[in-house]
Amino acid sequence: MKVSLNIGINRYDRSFYGGNIDLAQCVRDAHAMLDFVEGRGFVPALMTDGLATLDNFKGKMGELAKTLKKGDTLF
Repeated sequence: MKVSLNIGINRYDRSFYGGNIDLAQCVRDAHAMLDFVEGRGFVPALMTDGLATLDNFKGKMGELAKTLKKGDTLF
């Protein structure tokens, strides 16, 4: 199995992450990577902005840890 976890955050919580820089292309890049990996046989997963939380990331990684086997690929 080949799985790709694509994450893009344009809008983020500055009180959590710090900084004062607006991001404009991260979500677009995550979608572009999704298209790229789908054409190469990966099962894609996408998290953007409000869905790209630490809890959702940990949950997805926990799912994948239970599912993926030796020889599988996580991108």
